[in-house]
Amino acid sequence: MKYVLLILFSLSLSSLFSQSKPVKKIALVIGVANYNNPQNRLKNPVNDANALTIKLKKLGFDVQELLDPTLRNMSDAVDSFGKKMLSADVCLFFYSGHGAELDGNNYLFPIDSKPIVPSDLEFEAFPLNKLLGKIQYADAPTNIILLDACRSNPFTKDWQKGENKYEGLANVSYSPNGTFIGFAASPGKTASDGSGNNAPYTNAILEYIETPNISIDQLFNKVNKEVRTETNGQQIPYKSSSLEDDFFFLEETQLSNDDDLPKTQFPLAPLNRPKFPRPKEMKGEMLEKLNSYAVISINKSIFKQDDFIELYLSLISKNIWDEASPVYVSIDKKSSAEANGGIVVFSDEFQPSDINNRIRIAAPDEPGIYELDIGFYFLNEFKGEYPPFHSRRFTFTVQ
Repeated sequence: MKYVLLILFSLSLSSLFSQSKPVKKIALVIGVANYNNPQNRLKNPVNDANALTIKLKKLGFDVQELLDPTLRNMSDAVDSFGKKMLSADVCLFFYSGHGAELDGNNYLFPIDSKPIVPSDLEFEAFPLNKLLGKIQYADAPTNIILLDACRSNPFTKDWQKGENKYEGLANVSYSPNGTFIGFAASPGKTASDGSGNNAPYTNAILEYIETPNISIDQLFNKVNKEVRTETNGQQIPYKSSSLEDDFFFLEETQLSNDDDLPKTQFPLAPLNRPKFPRPKEMKGEMLEKLNSYAVISINKSIFKQDDFIELYLSLISKNIWDEASPVYVSIDKKSSAEANGGIVVFSDEFQPSDINNRIRIAAPDEPGIYELDIGFYFLNEFKGEYPPFHSRRFTFTVQ
C-alpha cells in the first residue's frame, strides 16, 4: 500500500514564486433569513452565507459577511464594498434570501422589507443596479455576482392576484465588462430553499468551488447540472458572463511522475522536525476540540481508490506554531476483528508554515470504512501521560 503526501497553499505556484503584485480578492457575502414578518422567513440563507464565507476565506478572499441586514445595513455595506473595489483585482458579491424583479430590474430584500405594492420596491428593497453601477465605476478586472435569491416570494402574493409576474429575478440586460453573474434559477423562475442545511444552488457551489484548475464557466456548468439533477428538473440555474479571460478559484501547478501522483513536498512548506518529540509510548490521550484554535474540514466522505483526501486547516486566532507540535494525521481502518476496533494504515506529521494549509493524502487502496484523526499538542500541556490532543475526527469510506 502506498501513500503520497503533499502540503499545498491555496495560492498558485506562479503567484508564490513571481515578484508580481499578489492578487487582491474581496467578497461581500449576505444572507437574509429571519425577516421581520414570520411568514416570510427562510431556513437556509444564513447557513448559505456562513458556509460560503468559510470557503472563500480558504481561497484567499478578504470577506465581509452580513447576516439579516436592514436596508440601511445592506446599502452601507455595498457602499463600503464599492470603495474596496477600486483597489481590488477580483470582487465577489453573494446574496441568499428573497428577491423579485420589477420592469426588468432586480431587487434584493433586507430583513425589514415591507412592500405593499410593486412600486414600493424602489424604497423597500435593495436595487441590484446600484451594485452594478459600483462595479462599472471601479472597473476591476474580474467581478462575480452570485444570487441565490429566487425563492417563491411571499411579498408578491397580493400584487397580481395569483399571477407570478413578479416571481424570480430578471436577466441582467447589461452588465459591466469583466462580470460573471450566476442566478439560482432561470429568469422569471423560482428556486428552492432546500430541505438540507443549504439551498440546492449554494450547496452545489460549495461542492465545486474548491475544484482545482477549472474555470468559473466550467465550475458553473457543473453547478447548473447538479442543481437540475437534484431538483428533478424543477430548478435550472442560469448564468451570464462578460469575462474576457478565464478565472479560476483555485489553480494548482500540474505535477507529473511515474504514477501521475505528486511524491515530493512543496519547498515552501518544509516538514521541519518538531521542537519536542512525541512520546513513543503513551497510555492514552485526552481528546480536546480545537474550535478555539483552528478550523479543519475534509473535502468529502466517500472516495475512490485513486482519489485524494484533502484536509483544509485554517487558524482562527493567532499563529500557534511556536507553541504547538506539528500537525499529526493518522488513518485507521475500522475492523470489528481487532481488539482496538481498527488497524493503523497511515500516520505522519506536518509542519504548517501558513494559516491556510491544505494537507493532501492519497486515499487507501483497499475498500472499507476508515477513521481519520488530525490535530496537535501544545508544549505547555505536554507533561503527563495524557496530554490534550486538540483534534478533529472524520469517518470516510473508500469504494
